[in-house]
Amino acid sequence: MTRRKLFMTALAALSALPAAWAAQPAIPQCMPLSPRSAATQDALIEQPGRYCVSKDFSQAMLAGGGHAGPRYGHALIVIEGGDVIIDLQQHTLHTAARSHGILIAARANRGKAERAGVEYGLRTRNVIVRNGVIDLRGSGSGVRFVDAWLTENLLAIPQGERYQKTRYVLENLTIKTDNVGIRLEGDGNIVRHCVIESDGDAAIAMAGPNSEIVNNTIVLGDPLVPSWIAASEAGDPVSILMKLPAARKQTRAAIILQQGSGAVIRGNRIDVKGKSATRHSIYVAHNSRGVLIEDNTFVGEIDAPVAGAASSTIMRANHVAGAR
Repeated sequence: MTRRKLFMTALAALSALPAAWAAQPAIPQCMPLSPRSAATQDALIEQPGRYCVSKDFSQAMLAGGGHAGPRYGHALIVIEGGDVIIDLQQHTLHTAARSHGILIAARANRGKAERAGVEYGLRTRNVIVRNGVIDLRGSGSGVRFVDAWLTENLLAIPQGERYQKTRYVLENLTIKTDNVGIRLEGDGNIVRHCVIESDGDAAIAMAGPNSEIVNNTIVLGDPLVPSWIAASEAGDPVSILMKLPAARKQTRAAIILQQGSGAVIRGNRIDVKGKSATRHSIYVAHNSRGVLIEDNTFVGEIDAPVAGAASSTIMRANHVAGAR
């Protein structure tokens, strides 16, 4: 090939580069997300997209006239549909009240979309939350993405066994809660590279197959008074003392899986404070077959996972570490 032909070939290749670059998908613009109200400190996501939290959320308990708020079930961030990315950008979502941190109620989303005659919200899937802190000092859950699994009893069998392919992903989060840290329902959900410290009945509770819990630090605390008792009895010491013995015997686990066939629990550090006959590292509940539990570090001892009806586990290459 002559020098001129080489030059023309190179020139043609260079001229094609802008078209190739133009064909690449553009990175979606990051929409700022901050509290709508100074009092309630909450935000609502009503359309798909990429959202970046621009300031901390800090919610106080509102009390007066014999009432307190926000009510249980409220959330700092509510997501009303799918195809959403939330980057906390190292900000903190904090509440001293009974709110959840980030909430998806897929059944409510469907109902709202059907009533409005719109498509967004009919399916809630492909949601990613990353890079920040969720700190809850009340009875809410840090992240609660549910559909039909509404009972507060995490060991109760969820309704039905057909799960949407939700593909929720939580990554690079620090979640500290008085109640459940993470609660996810659906097929193919992932929790990775997070620190979860929970004083509730579970640090992570997941319903649905093919989940992944990978490379997390998971701590289940041992509070003298579980948060749900303190909240339900409004701090009344007599009522708390009456309910406390039964509550202390209630089954709790760092990780609870329901109908979780094909799940992978790998590379985590799991620390259960006050381990006992009713306090476990992993509880594999109803119809969770072939759950792989591999290369995890258990603080104190490796306790065999509790397996419920029609459930089975594969334990491989797990380790023991002393308490810090």
